[in-house]
Amino acid sequence: MVKKLSLVFTLLVLFINCDILDFGQNLEDPEAPSTPQFIPQTLPTDTSQSGIGPADYYKGVYLEWYSNNEDDIGGYYLYRAVDSRDSEFKILDTIEVLTNISQYKNYVDTLINYYTNYFYYLTAYDFNGNESKTSDTIRYMLTEKVDLVAPDGEINADQTAFQWYDFTNLTNEYIIELQNLETSEIIWISRFNRPSYGSREQIVEYNFDDKGKDLQKGPIYRWRIHSVSMVDKYNRDISGAVSYWNYFTIQ
Repeated sequence: MVKKLSLVFTLLVLFINCDILDFGQNLEDPEAPSTPQFIPQTLPTDTSQSGIGPADYYKGVYLEWYSNNEDDIGGYYLYRAVDSRDSEFKILDTIEVLTNISQYKNYVDTLINYYTNYFYYLTAYDFNGNESKTSDTIRYMLTEKVDLVAPDGEINADQTAFQWYDFTNLTNEYIIELQNLETSEIIWISRFNRPSYGSREQIVEYNFDDKGKDLQKGPIYRWRIHSVSMVDKYNRDISGAVSYWNYFTIQ
């Protein structure tokens, strides 16, 4: 009888210990995370960019997606194929969630070449090794940034021609974005066809489309060019680049 009670007590202790060790870990969870979703791409004329597009300060492609809301999400696998969506997709990188849980996740792919089509999709994985289904596939081809020339530095009020050089000869459209640096106010956004197909030098007059605000003496302004080589059926760019910023003030 004593031996039986001792055996029962031993089994009970083992059960309790195992239950404590397994508490909250869900080691046998067979359910995969939900399918991650890329944030819809904005138009290049929108005041803030999201989804996929050329990186601002890098030679790279920027990607952004919604965070999964599972408690046991471990991270994401970012897959990439080169040249065609029919090419082999390989894991480009693993993005761990860790303790930095936000509403959005983003990544900049800098392992790229100009004028090459790249295709991407995501999967999510949990702490138990379960991997979700693949997200939708998105694409982008990066081209070289244009070189901004003028306006730059201190200028006179009548020096309002915007000038830049495009050495690719692939751009079909441009978007000029002009901001007040101190207030972040949008002064002018304009989308237009390439002014000159026979020259690398491109020039447009400020506010030629009557969509801009009056420029004032004193504020520091900054401007950049988003060049677009190809668009999808929604008129969103699938190939292009964003220049660095140029800064100027009016004397």
